[in-house]
Amino acid sequence: MYLHEKLLVTDFIDMTVSHVEPVKPPPVESTSFKLVPDVDLEHNHYRSFQGLTCLVQISTRMEDFIVDTLKLRVQIGPYLREVFNDPTKRKVMHGADRDIIWLQRDFGLKGVKVGETLEYLVKRFCDVASNKEYQNADWRLRPLTGEMLRYAREDTHYLLYIYDLMKRKLLSSSTYPNCPEASLVEVYQRSYDLCMQLYQKEIMTENSYLNIYGDIIARSEDESTSYILPNKVLIEIAKQMPVTTGKLRHLLKSRHP
Repeated sequence: MYLHEKLLVTDFIDMTVSHVEPVKPPPVESTSFKLVPDVDLEHNHYRSFQGLTCLVQISTRMEDFIVDTLKLRVQIGPYLREVFNDPTKRKVMHGADRDIIWLQRDFGLKGVKVGETLEYLVKRFCDVASNKEYQNADWRLRPLTGEMLRYAREDTHYLLYIYDLMKRKLLSSSTYPNCPEASLVEVYQRSYDLCMQLYQKEIMTENSYLNIYGDIIARSEDESTSYILPNKVLIEIAKQMPVTTGKLRHLLKSRHP
């Protein structure tokens, strides 16, 4: 369990951004890049029991970094905790609802002062389309291909620029003349709520006994329960209630080949 600093939502707001001209980042090819081999995440959860953070991508306004969290797993928390805990340092993420949980689970990091953007904005503002081929890639594989590294970099490369654009747009298009920051406060309220999430392990109950077999096998094979025994198969077992091993195997083969 992690204690979260109780910041006010208004503490997130930087009114100076409305007076700053957003500068589009240079192309990925001409941006300094460092791979750290010995903030977005690439995560493997379908082919791992509890899930596993395989990469952490970090971009500043000048550089992109990719951290191999498989090799540097024990160092991530100690080295990044100060930055993640510091409310004076803003962290920009997109689709961070699960990332916040994964950071807590794997590295003991909590997100303080996180601003969130949406993936489709990369296409809208930067005319860059993500390569969906790698969305569900197995990020445990090493070495990473050049295409995978590019995909990982693009996940964070444009975020600060989009963040500046969206803040300026929200401040300039407020429907409340006496409170120009109202729309921005609403957005930050949602980011604030994300930061307040806490990682909790799923607990078996008297109503989840159907999951016990899948849970045991998933643990022993280091696979996710949804890979070993998906919910759709559990539902069919409950519906058909096979009474012989042969019937159960036939059902499993037909529903989960």
